[in-house]
Amino acid sequence: MDESTFDSSSLNTYVCCPRKYYWRYVRHLLPKGYKSAPLDFGTAIHEALRIWYTTGDPKESLDAFHDLWDERFADKKRTHEKGIDLLTGYFETYQNETFEWISEPERVFKLDFFGSKFVGRFDGVIMFQGLPLVIDHKTATRMGKNYFYQFRPDMQMSAYSFAAQQLYPDLDISGVFLNVLYFTTTKIEYHRDIIQREEWELQEFIDVATRNIAEIKTLDRDDHTDWEPRWAYCQHWYTCMFRDLCTEKYPEDLIGSLYRKEEWDPEEEFDLERKKKKLEEYEEEPRLYASD
Repeated sequence: MDESTFDSSSLNTYVCCPRKYYWRYVRHLLPKGYKSAPLDFGTAIHEALRIWYTTGDPKESLDAFHDLWDERFADKKRTHEKGIDLLTGYFETYQNETFEWISEPERVFKLDFFGSKFVGRFDGVIMFQGLPLVIDHKTATRMGKNYFYQFRPDMQMSAYSFAAQQLYPDLDISGVFLNVLYFTTTKIEYHRDIIQREEWELQEFIDVATRNIAEIKTLDRDDHTDWEPRWAYCQHWYTCMFRDLCTEKYPEDLIGSLYRKEEWDPEEEFDLERKKKKLEEYEEEPRLYASD
């Protein structure tokens, strides 16, 4: 991938820990056997929702989830049965939807960004009660009164709002409609809220993004010590997947035995067959940090 291409995930990773950015986005490493139940379950749900909003056919949508979700990745919360129940309940709850689509469900964007490229994918643009908004589907296993507060400020929500403004300049898009499918082992709920973005917030996103991109471009891509480790994030989401490398004086000696190379490509289009093939290539046992 072109070293001048960025998305919200890569930039957020750099802000949190430049060393982690180096291992994932410069060296393109993932642990051998790495599987993420939250990521893969969420991907399967997203594709099912895309088909639902494209065709209106619940059977086709459920079939897509069935084809994409690999039960080897299941955990106590994320199972095939839970996914089917989550989607079936969603179709019943929102049979008469409260918004209208402006774009097609799921939109890939590739934007020139002050000498770099900024890319990504959001779930679409909608009109809700007279407001044009980006829509973002999320699956969540933890839900509290402060759940939606975490998205303001947030790199991804700002990136989506910024990108939508560039793609639809005639619309006054000023935020994201978060569509949350919440579930535990015993319950299923659906929650929605609008995450607003004012112009000064989008300008701040541009300032933060361009400043960090400029910094990334000055660092030595052949020397991991040039990339600062930020230890406060070592225990984020249980433990960092690169902890083994960051606790060794000579991490290169470990890479061949513990890690594999998987190119990061944010411009790669979603493809069911490609995704299924990737799942089949993973080893049988997931790492603990791959699930919450």
